[in-house]
Formats: sequence, C-alpha cells, structure tokens
Amino acid sequence: MQGEEVQEDVQELGISTAKRGALYLFGKFSSSIVVLVLLIFLARYLQPAPYGLYSIAVAFSSLLGIGGAFGIGTAFRKMLPEMKKDGHEKINDVISSGYLFASLMGLVIGIVGYLASGYIAVAAYGNPALTLPLQLASISVFIGVLFNLALAVLVGLYMVKEAAISNIVYSLVNLFASVGLVLLGYGVAGAVAGMVLGLLAGALIGMVYMALRKGHRFTMPKRNVLKGLTKFSTPVVASHVATLGAQNFAVLFLGLFATASIVGNYGAAFKLARFIELSITSITFVLLPAFSVALSEKNSAHRIGSIYNKSLYYTALLLFPLVAYMAATAIPWMHLLVSSQYTFAPQYFAFIVVGMALGLIGAYAGTLIIGEGDTKRFMKYQLIAVVVQVALLLALTPEFLALGVLIALFAVTPIVLDVIYMKALEEQYKFKHELKAFLIIAAVSVILGLVMYYASMLLNQGRLAIIADAVLAILAFPPLLALTKSIKKENLEFLGRVGSKMKPAKPIIDLGVRYTAFFMRGN
Repeated sequence: MQGEEVQEDVQELGISTAKRGALYLFGKFSSSIVVLVLLIFLARYLQPAPYGLYSIAVAFSSLLGIGGAFGIGTAFRKMLPEMKKDGHEKINDVISSGYLFASLMGLVIGIVGYLASGYIAVAAYGNPALTLPLQLASISVFIGVLFNLALAVLVGLYMVKEAAISNIVYSLVNLFASVGLVLLGYGVAGAVAGMVLGLLAGALIGMVYMALRKGHRFTMPKRNVLKGLTKFSTPVVASHVATLGAQNFAVLFLGLFATASIVGNYGAAFKLARFIELSITSITFVLLPAFSVALSEKNSAHRIGSIYNKSLYYTALLLFPLVAYMAATAIPWMHLLVSSQYTFAPQYFAFIVVGMALGLIGAYAGTLIIGEGDTKRFMKYQLIAVVVQVALLLALTPEFLALGVLIALFAVTPIVLDVIYMKALEEQYKFKHELKAFLIIAAVSVILGLVMYYASMLLNQGRLAIIADAVLAILAFPPLLALTKSIKKENLEFLGRVGSKMKPAKPIIDLGVRYTAFFMRGN
C-alpha cells in the first residue's frame, strides 16, 4: 500500500513538473526557433569563412561568461523553491546578495576581455578585424549575467511563463537587431552586437517581471547570505567552467590550426545541434526545483529513485527518436538550412547530436546531486571528465582538426560521465538504475535511425527525405515501442494525465496515446 502511495505521489509531482517544464520548454523552443532563423541567415549570408570568425567571437563570449551567473543562478533555482515558507524578506535577501556578487564578477571579467581583445585578435588569429567582434563579445558577458540571473529567479519562484516570455524577447531582439546590422554592412561585428542587444532586452523584461511580483524587491545585500550562496555556487561554477569551458575552448583552439571555413562548418553544426541539446538542458533546468523539494523533504530512496528513473525514461521517449531522425536526415537538413557549401557540417552535426544523447544519464544525475546541495561532489565528477576532455583536445585537435574535437567532446566524455555518475548515485542514494526500458528505447531508436537513413539515401538525400523520414518516425516508433514492450499502460495513462493539464498540446498527446495503445492490445 505504501508503494502505491509513493507511486501516486511521484506521478503527481511528475505531472506538475511536466506542466511547468512544458511551459518553459515552449518558451525555449519558441526562442530557439527564432535563433535558428538567425543562424540560417548568418550562415547563408556570411558564408563558411566569415561565419567561422563569428563562431570564434561567440565562443570567446561564452568562454568569458562560462560561469553563466557564476553558480548563483543554480543556487537560486535550488534555494528559492525551498524558501517559499520562509517569507519574502529572506527570499529578497538571497536574490539581492546573489545579484550583487554575480553582476560584479561579470563586470570585471567583461572589462578584462575587452582590454585583451585586440591582442588576441592579432597575436592568436592574425586578424585585426576580429578586434571589434571580440570587444562586443566581452560586453555581452556582463549583460548575459543579468539575463541568466533573471531567468533563474523567475524559474525559482515558479514564474515559468514569465521566464519563457523573457527568453522569447531576447531571441526576437537578437534576430531583428543582428539581421538589420548585418544588412547595413556591419558584418560579423553587427551579428555580435545584435546578440548583446537581445540579452539586454531579455534581462530588462525579466527584471521588470521580478519587480512587479508582489512582495519581492531588492534589499541591501547581507554578508552571511552572500557567504552561503558562494559556498554553494563555487563548486558549481568551477565545474561549469571546466565542462562548458572545454566546448568553447575547442572552437578557439580549433581556429589556431584549421581554416576559418572548417571552423565555420563546425560552428554551424554545433549551433544547430544545440537545438537538440535544448530539450535536455531545459528539462534539467526545470527538474532541479522538483529534485530539490523531494530531497529537502527527506523522502525515501525509493521515491527519489523513482523520480530520477522516470525522468530518464520519459525524456528518452521524447528525445531518442528525435536524435535518430536528425542524425538520419543530417545531409538534407544542413543543405536546406545552411546550404551545401558547408561540406562537412552534416557529418559534424550527426556526431554531435548522438553524443548529446549519450550524456543524458550524466546530465540528470548531476542535476539530482545538485538538488541535494552536494555541489563539491558534482564538481569532482565534472573535473574528472574535463581532464580527459582537455587531454584529448590537446592531443587530437592539431592532427585531426574537427574530428579530434568531436571525439574528445561528444564520444569519450559523455560515456565517462555516465559511468561515473551511475556508480555514484547507486552508492549515495541506494537505488538501482532502471535502464531496461531506457536501453530498449535507445536500441529501437538506433534501428529506426538506420531505416530512415537508408530511406533518405533512396530519396537522394533531397528535401523530400525530410518529410518522408518524419512520417516514418511518427508512424513506426509507437508500434516498435509496443512490440518491444518498452512502454506500458501505466506510462500511457501518465502521458494522458500530463496532456489533460496542458490544453494546447492535449489533442496531439491524446492522439499519440491512442495510436500507441492500438498496438498494445495484444500485449
């Protein structure tokens, strides 16, 4: 009886989290569609070599601002849901102290990057024209901190709709400003300036929403609160610098050995693949408050394990067929979006999206560990992986160029992190990974991907393959799930309950549930 109560409790938490996650995902998806349009425009208008310079500038911005909000955003998303019962005053103290610390850090790093931009452009890349784009990229660091902090506060206060709107405003301003400046003749610098203006608009909208929230206002920062925040955030930011820093360092390092055209091919593939990564990072972004609440309430290992395993399972249902489809149709999609001039981009893209899916277990396990507040343990695991990552980058990139980067970042590292985290979770929380259905879904997706790839070849990798493979995936995936018994009646009931909470998506979810159930009648 107790097991049934736990199961019901987990499902209710799952439904409420799914609803908030869907709202946030909708905002992220909408803003990503806009950013995708911008990417297509820039890739086509600038062509591979100039787009390679743009990729270097963006990587420079990301490397300088790799801490995001220096771990304070993660602290907000974990602590604010737990402080709901403590009242507005303590919440205001946490927000104010965190804003002061992170914004000052962002300002200092931005100034250092700005002053070093000219030297880097000439000494490292032998291209003085890169100076202004790198300077603008440095300015984006400080504004990006304000934007990330606003999103984190809104999500931590369960203002998910407002966070989604802020994201959309950022992407729309980024699109129109970048396109306008590029068309006016400002080239790569105009594209980076558009990004800066977009971040500024998103940050301002987010802070306005925070100001309008009843009971919430900025107060004088308090030393003891700031100390608690930095104690939590320091290991988080260290691990982010190590892990995400390697991705952006890879672009800058690749630019030292490869032509700007190769960097442009890699940059285009990586940017498009981030569209897939969105579904992972956004879900973990919303799951952190759910994990934090579950852990703060001293729930049993059985309940925590159930939340974690079900998060993996339902994400696999959504993500794996999408990854299979995108990898199978990489050539027609890349030719459609960024043109056939990006010769190597389809292969890079397929490699990256598969690598991102490989790291799903590590991404969720890390979120669970952060949810408990064990950021030092999280940092240790991330640093182990990044040592492997950087060593491989240094060894492989000079010889194999982009292929070396791909192997280091998207083949070896995800597997290393998955193995480390699986062992760590089973030791720490005393629950087992329920991976049978998860692995079956992965196998089904691989088979489906191979079928779609050969179907795409029969259609000469043309645009018709994009539609044909999508239809094939939609029609074939549910029967394969039913045939392999990797989906059960209780999973369909859960999906139906999620659909009932999200009216815009309800008809689509209901249709998918009924279609899948049709093939399960004999099971």
